Amino acid sequence: MNTSQTTIDDLAASWVGRKDAGLTPAETAELAAWRDADPRHAAALARFERVWSFTDRPRQLGASDRVRPQLARRATRRLALGAGLAAALVVSLGSWFRARPPEIEPATNRTAFFGPYRLTLPDGSVAEYSAGTRLTLDFSPATRRVSFSDGQAHFDVAHDVGRPFIVTAGGLAVRAVGTAFAVQVNANSTDVLVTDGRVSVNPSATPTTGASGTPLAFVDAGQAIAVQTSPTGETLSVRSLPTAETPGRLAWRQRRVEFSATPLAEVIAVVNRHNRVQFSITDPVVAQTPLSGVFRLDDPDELARLLESGFALTIDRPVPDQIVLRSRR
Repeated sequence: MNTSQTTIDDLAASWVGRKDAGLTPAETAELAAWRDADPRHAAALARFERVWSFTDRPRQLGASDRVRPQLARRATRRLALGAGLAAALVVSLGSWFRARPPEIEPATNRTAFFGPYRLTLPDGSVAEYSAGTRLTLDFSPATRRVSFSDGQAHFDVAHDVGRPFIVTAGGLAVRAVGTAFAVQVNANSTDVLVTDGRVSVNPSATPTTGASGTPLAFVDAGQAIAVQTSPTGETLSVRSLPTAETPGRLAWRQRRVEFSATPLAEVIAVVNRHNRVQFSITDPVVAQTPLSGVFRLDDPDELARLLESGFALTIDRPVPDQIVLRSRR
């Protein structure tokens, strides 16, 4: 089937918006399959990601669904200038810049948001990082480098065999090609947790190999290590971390929202902006029910269970991506 370039561009624009909002594992696999199915898909995706990162990225997290329709139109107009300018900046200026935290969705007197910042990097990789973490990027035709001295960050690395992705933090250099991993700089150690693929961990002074000619460690998906270094950068110890601790160490990545006597209609409007599963309310009285507490934005099922058990509501799911709230009375 000979798909037109216009159709490919429309699909690429849609995928970029969905990726920025956050993909499920199934959607990530679907995107990878679509990208790898045709070289034109990968090229279009890369072009639109550059435009998204440098010219048209939404100011607010969670806004991608609202701006996605404009992305294809804007990217088509600005592709030559926007992507060309971005590429020129990356190559001619060495791509040295400090990543400023994008704005989290604005709080109101009844709603407050907290969770990781999210940044799409020039190559299409995605970085999530906590408040206080300051990323410095150095992207060139030969390599991709990210460095930070304090805090924690998770990287979903775009596959590029010709350009290794190296994160320098806490005296270590973590090297990957296409994988996903987190680095956390603590007071006494630097932790490396791999969520997908494999990375090599080296002293930062020798990012390709360790002092002995081999990496300090290879870390595979589901594994984590803690490396203790001296103030001079000398490696003091390398130890494995229990697998059971990994979810807790990555809990900072969860996007959460705090509601304070917020009407349920406003609550579900916020939750719907961040999820594929959509809530709806059939009773206007139920819509005004006040809700208070802290909730994960990426777990609508948890919220549904709470509403069903604590607010005398009936939960109906006519289709997998829809939750209808009804009063039992």
